[in-house]
Amino acid sequence: VEDLVARSLLLLHPTPGGPARYRMLHTVRAAVLDQPAAGATGAGATVAGAGPEVEARRARHARHFLEVAAGADDALRGPAEPDATRRLQQVLAELRTAHSWARTHDPSLAAELTAHLQAFAVATQADEVLQWGARLAPVLADDEDRAVAEVAAAARLSVAGELAVATGRALTALEAARRPATRWAALEVLADAALYDGRLEECGRLGTRLRAEAGEAGDRLYVALGGTSCALALAYAEDRTAARAELAATTALLDRLGPLSPSSSGWLAYAAAEVEAEPDPAAAAEHLHRAVTLADATGNRYLGGVARVARTSLQARHGDPADAAAPFADVVRWWLDQGNRTHLLTALRNLVELQVRLGRDGAAAELWGAVVPATLSPSYGAERRRLDRAAEVLAGRLGEE
Repeated sequence: VEDLVARSLLLLHPTPGGPARYRMLHTVRAAVLDQPAAGATGAGATVAGAGPEVEARRARHARHFLEVAAGADDALRGPAEPDATRRLQQVLAELRTAHSWARTHDPSLAAELTAHLQAFAVATQADEVLQWGARLAPVLADDEDRAVAEVAAAARLSVAGELAVATGRALTALEAARRPATRWAALEVLADAALYDGRLEECGRLGTRLRAEAGEAGDRLYVALGGTSCALALAYAEDRTAARAELAATTALLDRLGPLSPSSSGWLAYAAAEVEAEPDPAAAAEHLHRAVTLADATGNRYLGGVARVARTSLQARHGDPADAAAPFADVVRWWLDQGNRTHLLTALRNLVELQVRLGRDGAAAELWGAVVPATLSPSYGAERRRLDRAAEVLAGRLGEE
C-alpha cells in the first residue's frame, strides 16, 4: 500500500483521532476495472463483469459494510453518536458501492443496509442514502424488505412537501413491517407528516405510540422522537400544560433507559423551546441554543435546521429585527441546500413578520402571497394568527389591492 501511495496510485487521507484511509483516483479505478480478469480471454472479459472470485470479494465487501452500518446505527442511540455519524460519513463511498452491488446481487442485504442507514440519513438529510432505499422497492419480493424501501421513500417525500404520498407509503411500510425499527421509522414519518399538515391530534397519537413501542424495546432515540412529537403537537395546539407534562414523562422514561445521544437531548431541548416560545422567550432562546449546539456537535442537519428557524423566528419577534435579517438568510440557504421544501416553507413564513417589522411592505406582501396559500402544508395556530395580523398591517399600509 505504501508503495502505491509513493507512486500516486493511491491517495492517503489521515483521519484525526481515527485510522487513515486510502482513496483510488477515478482514472486509476477505471483503468483497473478495464483490465482482463486473471485467466480470462477476449475483449469483453473484464473485472467489471468478472467471475466467481471477484463476485465473492464484492459480497464480502458488502457484508463487511453492512456490519459497519449496523454497529454505527446502534451507536447512534447513545453518547457515541458523533463518532458513529463521522464513521458513516467517512465510508459513504464504500456504502454506495456495497448497496449498488447488493441491489442487483442480494436485494435482501441491500434492504438490511438501508434499514441500518435510515436514522443516519434522516438526521443528516442525506437524500442520496434514502434514495438508495427507494430504488429497492421494485426489486424486492419480501414484504419486510419492501417495508424498509417504502419508509425510506416516505422520508424523502415528506421533506419534499409530498405529504399525502409520504403518508401513504409510510402506512404501507407500517402494515408490512416486522422489524421494530422499521415500524418506528414509519411512525416517525407519519407523525412528522401529520404535524406539517396541521393534524395535531393525530400527530400526538402517533408520537405516543412511537414512544411506547420504542420504550418497551429500550430504544432511546425513538423514545425521544416520539416524545418530541407529542410535546410539539400539544404546544402548537396551545395546550402548554399538557405539553410540559409530556416532556416530563418522556424525560423520566429516558432517565431509566440510560445516557442519551446528543440528538435525543437536542430534540427534547427543541420541543421545550417551542413550548415556552410565547410565555418565556428568554427560556426558549436558551433551549434553542442548546439544541443547535447539540445538533452541530453530531452533524444532525435536520435538528440543526429546525432549531435555527425557531431561533431566528424568536429573534425576529422579540429582538431587534435588523439583527435577525442575516440569520434568516442563513436558514433559507440551509434548507435550499438540503432540498427540503417543507421546512423552507416554514422559514419563509416566519420571514414575513420580520419584513413587516423592518418596513419592507412590498416584499412582505409578495412573500405573504407566495407562502401562506401554498399547498405544501397549511399554516395554522399561532403562526397563522401572526400571518393574518401581518396581512392586516400590510393592507392598512399598502391598501387592500
